[in-house]
Amino acid sequence: MSGRKIVVTGSSRGLGRAMAEKFLEGGDSVAVSGRDAGTLSSVYGQPARQGPSRAVPIAGALDTRRHVEEFAGKVVATLGSPDVLVLNLGGGAGQRGWAAGEEEWDRLWNLNFNSSRWTAEFLIPHMNKKGRPSLLFISSIAGLEFIDAPVAYSVAKAALIAYAKILARQLSPEGIRVNVICPGNLMTAGGFFERKRKAEPQWLADYLKNNVPLQKTGDPKEVAELAYFLTSEAASFMTGSVVVADGGQVRSLGA
Repeated sequence: MSGRKIVVTGSSRGLGRAMAEKFLEGGDSVAVSGRDAGTLSSVYGQPARQGPSRAVPIAGALDTRRHVEEFAGKVVATLGSPDVLVLNLGGGAGQRGWAAGEEEWDRLWNLNFNSSRWTAEFLIPHMNKKGRPSLLFISSIAGLEFIDAPVAYSVAKAALIAYAKILARQLSPEGIRVNVICPGNLMTAGGFFERKRKAEPQWLADYLKNNVPLQKTGDPKEVAELAYFLTSEAASFMTGSVVVADGGQVRSLGA
């Protein structure tokens, strides 16, 4: 499977970085993205680990359609026709409650839905249809059921799941598979749960005990392994699938 051309958005830290590094370790070339060029350089400019020629840093915000179009142009110019798109954009920080203002809705909708939609729309026409092309969207368990996340975030993540399932049908004649991962609570450097672990360890322990059957947070590397599988030939019969990785937090419908 090595030697593919992969795009992983939002890959300067956290889950995106873990997924990009997994693909690089597998021998793929990866276009990595983030807002800050310096951060990308410090993360991926390590020849001993993964080789600079296979990590292609493309810096810039993906918060408007124009910015995403510019990003897509740089991907095609530097990486070529991608085999796999891993669309990992979003953030859950925001206002709680149903009465969030229009600016908040627009911000979280663009960040958690439109950014991935725009990236897909600009890059799907350039994908390598002669290989085994696939798209992988990173949503959230907040898009599946109520977990006290901001309502605009949850709705955007639910829309992303619906969008991916529709694309799976519409792109199948071109041989493009489309799947979704819905992660639960991940322990990432500088992330929400790491901050809680340091500031309020008892809160975190109680939260995991009351909400997560495995009573632990996830490691981004665990989800990266799942991403690698879903984009591989081992998952060639999977499209339109929504795979949950959350330690058992999401309950079955009607439970």
